[in-house]
Amino acid sequence: RAINDKYPNINIQMYEGTVEEVRHWLDELVVDVGFLIPPLNDLDAKLLRNEALHVVFRDDHPFRNSKEIRIQDLSDEPMLICKGGYELPVMELFRAGGANLNVKHITTNYPTALNMINEGLGICIMSELSLQSVPDHVMSRELTPKAYRKLHVAVPSFKQASIAVKLFVDTAFQLFPPAPSNPGEQD
Repeated sequence: RAINDKYPNINIQMYEGTVEEVRHWLDELVVDVGFLIPPLNDLDAKLLRNEALHVVFRDDHPFRNSKEIRIQDLSDEPMLICKGGYELPVMELFRAGGANLNVKHITTNYPTALNMINEGLGICIMSELSLQSVPDHVMSRELTPKAYRKLHVAVPSFKQASIAVKLFVDTAFQLFPPAPSNPGEQD
């Protein structure tokens, strides 16, 4: 909406897809700009934000009384995995933490995962931006220590990007000012 309000003469067509689809669309020049998580391949990208990852569960789960949840606490829990850009960061968290990832269901998008959590079908790890609208009986806690997903704005080439794409990117950075960084990590 912010783009449409600021630049009413710019025609924007939005595509929604998985991280792999967006990466492919950028590679094939189907889209001019996209939001991606690593790997970024040969695309030009700027880190938009480090999104804190949260454990998401139904409000009758034992985690409801926990102030802190570690990745080791999730070992063998029935997990939902969102293929829209969560699978690699989640798998890496479990591997690095020495926890057993027990995948029960795989979804393509986070609204489906939230509804499945609401039905008691498992728990999930999601970013803060995915939790803007959650069902009534769904809760979340940040992981301890904090874990992040790096969200980038990517284009085939910033040097060759149109004025409209540059305005879009600038507006994205105005709308999403940098969140606190993960200590010790770079772009």
